[in-house]
Amino acid sequence: MGIHDIVEKRKLYKGAKLLHDTVVHTMGPKGKDVLIRNKYGQVSTTHDGITVAKAVWHKDKTVQNGIELLRDGGKGMNSSEDGSTTVQSLAFNLIKNLRYSRKHPLLIREELDSLVPGILDYIDMNTRTIERTERAVYDVAKTSAKDNDIAKVVTEMVVGTGYKGAITVETRLGVDTSCELVDGYLFNSGFTSKLFITDQKDKSVTLDNPAILLINGRAGEVATYAQFINDTVEAGHNNVLLVGDDIDNDLQNTLILTSVKSEVKVVFVRNTLGYDYLNDLEAVTGATIYSPKATNEMPTIEQAGYADTIIVKETETLIINGQGEKLNEYIKSLDETTDAERISFLTGKIGHITVGGVTETQAKERKDRVDDAIGAARAALKGGIVPGAGITLAAYRTGTASVDKALRAPYGQLLKNAGIKYRLPTNDGRGIDLNDGKEVYMEMAGIVDASPILKEIVRNAFAVAGTFLTVGSIVNEKEMTQEQLDNLLKMSQ
Repeated sequence: MGIHDIVEKRKLYKGAKLLHDTVVHTMGPKGKDVLIRNKYGQVSTTHDGITVAKAVWHKDKTVQNGIELLRDGGKGMNSSEDGSTTVQSLAFNLIKNLRYSRKHPLLIREELDSLVPGILDYIDMNTRTIERTERAVYDVAKTSAKDNDIAKVVTEMVVGTGYKGAITVETRLGVDTSCELVDGYLFNSGFTSKLFITDQKDKSVTLDNPAILLINGRAGEVATYAQFINDTVEAGHNNVLLVGDDIDNDLQNTLILTSVKSEVKVVFVRNTLGYDYLNDLEAVTGATIYSPKATNEMPTIEQAGYADTIIVKETETLIINGQGEKLNEYIKSLDETTDAERISFLTGKIGHITVGGVTETQAKERKDRVDDAIGAARAALKGGIVPGAGITLAAYRTGTASVDKALRAPYGQLLKNAGIKYRLPTNDGRGIDLNDGKEVYMEMAGIVDASPILKEIVRNAFAVAGTFLTVGSIVNEKEMTQEQLDNLLKMSQ
């Protein structure tokens, strides 16, 4: 490795260290707020590690590469974003402790990969399954959200809907955080193009007070549906959902352009579940199914169904408070044995949480913590719990001192943030209550982590560290000129 590469790798490490040193202050119930000044000069404070990580930036490209490498470890959390800061803490400490090892980087990565199964087995050995009780769910939600009020509403909704049940979360200024169970229908089909997405964080599009057209077949020519969309807009429904077997490219492109360039949002969802589910949607929304092959007429507004809100994602669509007036009669007509799954979806309840805040920034931060707590609680119901506050990882011994030291780092950071002197962890389930510094049995004290999330943390952190340590050289592509960017934008239109 040449001198230039050594200098660049030091910059890469500098970026990872910058991100780590900034975000770890937020960890735990005694974590500190971070002040963020955005590119518009606006100043805000947040306790959310994900928000902080997104804001960390450096003008040097290689330093920025280091920031993004470590930040991507947190993005890899699938169960929820809860634990992303722990991923970054663990990954950075693995990098720090192994960066000067005399072993070949590929051998280091192989060793890290070989240690992961043993750690995951240890987590499984210490995992206890939980029932869907308020106390069990509350303990997980509180540990995640670090807030009693958030834990209470999350507990009520998760207990009410289960770990598979749908829960929607919205922000609203000037109101308290509240929750309710509402009528809802969830089916496993989503949008046909990611260009329909309006909420990049949740990868979803929300349609308020939409009109719904159910198509038995393929959605074809633009002219067939233009009048229907115009009529619904004139009737006060600026959001439209089309559901059908498939859609022509020209029509889909027209719907996307309409959504991007106007206040009207029109989304197409492909029905992959068959005609029975189209009948279910008809009962839920009050729509009348339109069959293009059976008629030469265009769809009319009289065939539209309605709902309070529809949330569409890539693989699922959630209908809240559908306006079908004959749903109960329809459910009674189904067979309780052969149609049991469909009946369960038709009679289901959806959890709805409204997150309040004095400012948009505060409301958004609280929403992020609600989302994390929901993810943690569901993961715990599905895969069990382990003693929390970093104890489970800190108590494990791999036999490799540098790795063991890194496994203890998140635990040590939590103690540091709480102003508590470091104490060696034990492997009997005891740990430190970060609120008062007393030694307690963690599960009995309600200080627990979701086992599936902890396993994701280990997988992601070790993967990021392995990738980082095997970087031998760094290439930054030449940036596009403004003229090139303008041409690319024109081509995409």
